[in-house]
Amino acid sequence: MDSFDKVVCRVAFGFLTVGLFLSVVLTQDGARAAGWPSEAPRPAPRISGADQQFAEKAADDEVSEVELGKLATRKAASRQVKKFGQRMVDDHTKASEDLKRIASTKGMRLPQQMDKSSKELRDRLAKLSGSQFDSAYMAEMLKNHKLDLEQFQQEAKSGGDPELKQFASKTLPTLQSHLKQAESIAPDLKAAKSGSNKPSPAVFQTHQTSATVRRASRSPPRRRPSRSRRRPPAPGHGPPSTPGSGARRGSASSPRRE
Repeated sequence: MDSFDKVVCRVAFGFLTVGLFLSVVLTQDGARAAGWPSEAPRPAPRISGADQQFAEKAADDEVSEVELGKLATRKAASRQVKKFGQRMVDDHTKASEDLKRIASTKGMRLPQQMDKSSKELRDRLAKLSGSQFDSAYMAEMLKNHKLDLEQFQQEAKSGGDPELKQFASKTLPTLQSHLKQAESIAPDLKAAKSGSNKPSPAVFQTHQTSATVRRASRSPPRRRPSRSRRRPPAPGHGPPSTPGSGARRGSASSPRRE
């Protein structure tokens, strides 16, 4: 091999060495070590403790509302309650997906299952049926949505994270609609419950007619007229005598003395 070939080999080897070096440097770790710009994902922004607490509580509520809504679709006796339960499943599933998407960009880990208190509530409701279930379930929905509205209003007003703040503002109208619907269903359940304890108009009229017939068939007992018996006057209590009557009676009954 002449000198020219040796020079070519050395140049080729040098290019190969430089290529390997650049391949290492241009990796993400190598680029950061060299101070070169890279396409590595930016670290998740840190959020405040209040925003973190809101996100965790909202996620837990979303899971709970979905599970309780599924229970209502199976056990509710009222069609209104069944429809409300299905709406809880649909709306809160969508809100839960939106919240998970936001959390993934911030490195937050949110609850995926019901907490202990929510599970206990579900177990208590599962033991009920019919109108008892409807009343208990809707009472919980009224209470829960009032609390949720306060929480979301606070985050929408003074939340620190822009995305969570926007999520709260966007979800508020849905929660307000849920509460309004729950408030409209509750009086109907009370009316149905109270009406079930009263006889129907036909039954009430039958009872009234029977009572009238029974009263008419019971004739009042005949009272005999009282007969006043004259009792003989006691001695010394007879009718007053007229003057001279005693003398005349005595003169007629006693014999004349000679």
